[in-house]
Amino acid sequence: MNETKTYFALAVKIIFFILLLVGLYFIRDIVLMLLVSILLAALFVPLVDWLETKKISRLLSTVFIYFFIVFLFVGTVFIIVPIFSSEFTFFTEKIGDYYQNLRSLLGNHQTILPENLINIPNWQGGLSFVGQGVFSFIGSIANWVFTCVLVFILSFYITLEKKSLVRALTSLFPKKYHNFVDRLLVLSQKDLSAWGLAMVGSMLSVGILIYIGLLILNIKFAFVLAFFAGITEVIPWIGPFLGAAPAVFIALFQSPMALLLVVLLYVIVQQIVNNIVMPLLMKRTVGLDPIVVIMVLLIGAKLGGILGALIAVPAAAIVSIFIKEYIKLKEQVEEK
Repeated sequence: MNETKTYFALAVKIIFFILLLVGLYFIRDIVLMLLVSILLAALFVPLVDWLETKKISRLLSTVFIYFFIVFLFVGTVFIIVPIFSSEFTFFTEKIGDYYQNLRSLLGNHQTILPENLINIPNWQGGLSFVGQGVFSFIGSIANWVFTCVLVFILSFYITLEKKSLVRALTSLFPKKYHNFVDRLLVLSQKDLSAWGLAMVGSMLSVGILIYIGLLILNIKFAFVLAFFAGITEVIPWIGPFLGAAPAVFIALFQSPMALLLVVLLYVIVQQIVNNIVMPLLMKRTVGLDPIVVIMVLLIGAKLGGILGALIAVPAAAIVSIFIKEYIKLKEQVEEK
C-alpha cells in the first residue's frame, strides 16, 4: 500500500511539473520579461548592497543608479540620432558612386550589372519595399519601448526590494531548506552579475575598438558600424558575424584592400576581446559544456527569439547551480 502511495505521489508531481511547463510556455513572453528584469537587476544589486554598507539608504542608492542609467541612455540617444541621420543621408547621396565602384571591381564581368543603378529592374520598387519595411519596424518600436519600460520598472523594484523578495521566496520552502535556498540565490546572483558585467564590457570594448580601427582605415560610417558591432556582440555565436557584415559590405564598395583590412580588423578585435578583455572581466565562465551551451541557445532562440537566446546561457547556469547544490544537500542529509 505504501509503495502504491509513493508511485501515486510521484505521478502527481510529474503531472504537476508538466502542467507547470505548459503554463509557462503559454505565458513565455511574461516569463521572458521577468527573467530579463532579474538579469538587469543582478547588474545593480551588488553596487546597491555596497552603498548600503556605507550607510546610504537602499532607496536613495537605487534611485540614483537607475536615474543615472536613464540619463546615460537619453544622452546617448541625443548623441547617436544626429550621427545616424547624417551618415544615412550621406549614404543615400553616394549610393550611385558605390554602385559604380562595385561594377569596376567586377572588371571584365561588370557588364552583368546595368550601367546605371536606375536601370536595374524594379530597383525603385525595391527601395519602396525597404521603406515600407522601415516604417513597419518603426511601428513596432512603440511595443519595444513599452516592454523596455516595464522591464526597467520591474528591475527597479527587484533591486529595491531584494531583501523582501528573498525572504518571501525563502518562506515558500520548509525551514530545513532555507540555507539551501539562501545559498542558491547568492550563487545565482553572483553568476548573473559576472555574466552581465562581462557582456556590457564586451559590447563596449568591441564598439570602441572597431570605431578606432575604422577611423584609422578611413572607412565610411565608422560610428554607425561600430555601434552596430557593439550591439550585436551580445548575441551568442552569430553576433560577431552579424556585426561585421555591414562593414564588410561598405568596405567592398571602397576597395579590395579596404575589404581585406576591415576583415582583419574585426578578426583582431574579436581575438582581443575573447582572449584578453573577457577573461579580465569574468575570471571564470558559467561552467557549462559547449554542447549544452549550443542546445540551450537553440532552445532559447526557439522559445524567445534573440532575447531568448541571450538569457538562455545565464538561465542554464542557474539550473546548473541548482542541480549541484541539490546534490550537495542530499549528500549532507544522507551523512546525517
